[in-house]
Amino acid sequence: MKSQTYTGMCRGTLGELVQGPYLDSGKLNIAIVSLPIERYTWVHFTRNADKADDSELCAKSKSSKALYNYLKVYGLPEPRGCWRFRSELECGRGMASSTADIIATIRCLDAIFEKSTSVNQICEILRDIERSDSVFLDSLALYLSGEQKVVHQFLNSITLYACYIDEGEMVDTDKSAKKLLDHYGRNISVYSKNMEQAVDAISNADYQRICDCATASAELSQIVFPKKNFKKLKENKERFGSDGMIVAHTGSMLGFLFIKKPSIMLMTDLSNFFFEIGCACKFIKAGSSY
Repeated sequence: MKSQTYTGMCRGTLGELVQGPYLDSGKLNIAIVSLPIERYTWVHFTRNADKADDSELCAKSKSSKALYNYLKVYGLPEPRGCWRFRSELECGRGMASSTADIIATIRCLDAIFEKSTSVNQICEILRDIERSDSVFLDSLALYLSGEQKVVHQFLNSITLYACYIDEGEMVDTDKSAKKLLDHYGRNISVYSKNMEQAVDAISNADYQRICDCATASAELSQIVFPKKNFKKLKENKERFGSDGMIVAHTGSMLGFLFIKKPSIMLMTDLSNFFFEIGCACKFIKAGSSY
């Protein structure tokens, strides 16, 4: 039988527009609104390969668990063949790399078995694997990362532009939960107010308010997971006409947000600024509209 290859893919994120506490049935949860970007993870599977090879899958423990959960949900046998992974997302930086691996694996399995796994089923598969991002949705969402629960999905399209840097320090998302929840408990009033404003701003596509809420969330994040270059960026925000700031709340990335795409002259000035402080910046289109 001729070999056949199947592919699943998933985009990543540039941290979160906002992150904070959310009370659900009396329980304090970590709520996020991730900012999707045009960077992806791919999973390829070749059935009836000359020699079955699951070494790359085995090296991805969370994707392996997703495979097991998927097969259990559908009552299916494990496919035999060759698994290959490719990603543009850095691990431990706040780009949702592990969640993207899992979702790309699920989508590859959907292609193999001709299934269409629902959002609820995806959340169920994710639930006992990790605290995840909402990268499997086509739009922005207020999402409880520990419960794998969509609180609110924003159906309007949002597009922003970012100039960002990676400070290079890996953060273990799973181990950060307790520290975050303790921090939220001490600052719940200010966080809740900012989250409410962000939800309203995104719902109404009020771009400046979205950027303002992202900046406020980034500043609050400095208390618990500080970025060493945050102060320098904040001090130069107006200089570059930036509309806001963004961080990976449990990652190593931070940067400027722009409502309109920066000109080549502004991109050059930003590149020079970051070079002078010892960083290499990147530019990217972000949001739910491509």
